[in-house]
Amino acid sequence: MKKAVGYGLIIALCLSVAINVGLGILTYKNSQSTASTSASKSNKLLAKIEGQKLFEEDLIQKTPNIQRTREQLYRIKKQAVDQWVAEKAIELEAKRQKMPVGQLIQKIVAGLKVAVTEQEITAVIKQFGNAYPDPKDPTKKGPIPRPQARQYLTQMKQQQALRGKIEELRAAYSFKIYLEAPKTPKVKKNLALTNRPYSGNPNAKVKIVEFADFQCSACAYIYTSTLAKLKTEYGDKIMFVFRDFPLPQHKDAYLAAIASKCAAKQGKFWEYHDLLFNKQRHLKRESLITYASEIGANMETFKPCLEDKSIAKLVDEDMALANELGINATPTVFINGEKVHSITYASLKEKIDSILK
Repeated sequence: MKKAVGYGLIIALCLSVAINVGLGILTYKNSQSTASTSASKSNKLLAKIEGQKLFEEDLIQKTPNIQRTREQLYRIKKQAVDQWVAEKAIELEAKRQKMPVGQLIQKIVAGLKVAVTEQEITAVIKQFGNAYPDPKDPTKKGPIPRPQARQYLTQMKQQQALRGKIEELRAAYSFKIYLEAPKTPKVKKNLALTNRPYSGNPNAKVKIVEFADFQCSACAYIYTSTLAKLKTEYGDKIMFVFRDFPLPQHKDAYLAAIASKCAAKQGKFWEYHDLLFNKQRHLKRESLITYASEIGANMETFKPCLEDKSIAKLVDEDMALANELGINATPTVFINGEKVHSITYASLKEKIDSILK
């Protein structure tokens, strides 16, 4: 019994790590299995009076908390379903190899070989900045020591490798997931505005809109691992629009959003965007100005732009719209006005391909 609990915890840890970095719940497919992606079967009539009708979609538009609650419940269920499938796949594999489950888990973990380079360690030290507590004086903070940075990277890579092994096991067995994501009503407003930073073709059939925060680590990860790849892969077949939603707990994100708009005025938004994501721990005003100089922005126009109320108004409009849409986390992605539940490369690619076809 203890072994069963042990491997269950290992699987739960892998799945929870994936969620925490913004990957969403792990979803797998193989040639013998499919995951259900159909939405609600109908837009239910909830009430009527003197010929006027209230449908479920109307109620959700009026009360965003309903949709958020439905999505939260779905994520909880999906995590439990994915963990159950993973556990059963491991049990089947243990049976196939004729060994106890605990022994198979030990074998998998022992086989995880990861390598950490000196360049990666240096990058992590720069990323954390002077945020590591001094063991001799808790009131002081400095750079993370190289041994601790190496240990951090090693653990992260081991978790990624373990998730990959669990993915391989699941893909080896035929399975289906029947849990359906809650239907997301299409947003009636046009989210893909050309007066916001965008790439691709404004007339494309596929319009992807991301609400993001420059201090959000999940935003940086999802953009690098997923959205940037899709932008490169599809080019003018899609339009990709960036909109701001700086979260209140990220004290430097609002000014960073304004600074990015100032860079956009000089045609340097995406260069600046990428640099801010790489420097998330250092987004104070002085740093924002330094980064603009690094990408070759004109300082005579950039610095005054940070105080331009018309630029701040664009950020405020994005924030107001995000609140109106019931967005409470970043990144949040819409494709053709429909909110995406799982922001993974595979799920977004599937959605894009289905629209293009």
